Amino acid sequence: MSRRDRRSPSGNRERAFLVLITRRRLLVAVLMAICLWTAPALVHTQTATTCDAANPFDSLPDDAALQACLDDYDWVLLKPDDLPGYVGYIVSDTLKPRRRGFLLTTSANPRKATIRAGVDLNGSMLRVSDFDDFEISFIRFDGNRPNRAVRDKPCDAGHNFRNVELSGNGFRVRYVESFQAVCGSAMTVGASTRFLIYGSAFYDNGRQPVIGGGVSYPLGVITGRGGYNPSWPFLPGLHGCRQQIGNLVAGTPDFE
Repeated sequence: MSRRDRRSPSGNRERAFLVLITRRRLLVAVLMAICLWTAPALVHTQTATTCDAANPFDSLPDDAALQACLDDYDWVLLKPDDLPGYVGYIVSDTLKPRRRGFLLTTSANPRKATIRAGVDLNGSMLRVSDFDDFEISFIRFDGNRPNRAVRDKPCDAGHNFRNVELSGNGFRVRYVESFQAVCGSAMTVGASTRFLIYGSAFYDNGRQPVIGGGVSYPLGVITGRGGYNPSWPFLPGLHGCRQQIGNLVAGTPDFE
């Protein structure tokens, strides 16, 4: 009987199994090597700051310091608003993040930080224009409506005093509150795809008596074709997934 004839079926199965295990181990080793090779680059690109130049414990404007932090760092982590003597980060000029994939959040999750509109703010508190993959979370946007210098000005296409304006792709808004917008909306999302807003609250926006023209919604979406959709709930657009999950959207439209 030849050596080939003496091989048992069980022996063949064992050899096949060993070959399969060896190949899998080799694949895992290659994947681990790739991950280890790329990890330092990923870590290197994620810079973070608590933006100590901005002071939420006084009534001076913080927008210049906050803007510098947003320009220079990927992650901006703000102090939470349950600390003694806390006033909030006062914004007298619109913040404009310009980094893809930025994170604006609290430094003590889940305690929220407050960004408050300054008396002389003549626009939105925060505007993100066509940046992707960012996240805003655990922030309260206080429009400070009763104290704003613009509270009695007409609300129209040239004077839309909303709190937050967002556009981009693949971004997330989590556990945010936006309230006391003078007019416009607490938050608007324009011409965006694959975004997600959840666990957030939008309430107490617009003001009476009615002055000028325009409309005030708690939360709104501007579709890819330019049409305006009041959002309770979001309407699916033609340009990708738009979702809101578990949000409090309170108040009726204030047609001004």
